Amino acid sequence: MAVPTLVDDPGDELPASSSALRLQILGPLRIWRDGVELDAGPRQQAYLLALLLARAGRPTSTDELVSLIWGENAPASALNVVHKYVGTLRRLLEPALPPRGSGSHLLRRGNGYLFTADPDTLDLLDFRHHAAAAQAALAEG
Repeated sequence: MAVPTLVDDPGDELPASSSALRLQILGPLRIWRDGVELDAGPRQQAYLLALLLARAGRPTSTDELVSLIWGENAPASALNVVHKYVGTLRRLLEPALPPRGSGSHLLRRGNGYLFTADPDTLDLLDFRHHAAAAQAALAEG
């Protein structure tokens, strides 16, 4: 898996959106909150966020996350690290979230996590929405 990167280009503008939170996964991983670009954190934390964004709306088990992030070299503490990263990402995305709060984006589902957003928040969902609309228009002739 390629390392998600943050682009530090002064010419880059925040994608148009009425939402205070905006995430980009198509291209380099980028996060904006209230018009300010944020750092996704350490490489493995950024991987975790990218994996959950790519699977937005679908839960991913912690075992699968550990496997995808570390492969066969997972440390004994990998599960604890995933939980720590999720907490850190929740506070990054929603800084007013109370301690141990689940927030509205990174949700616990069974033995894993689920990222929820709408097309105004996540570019991948916006792309999927437009692709489905185009496919429907094409089917209608």
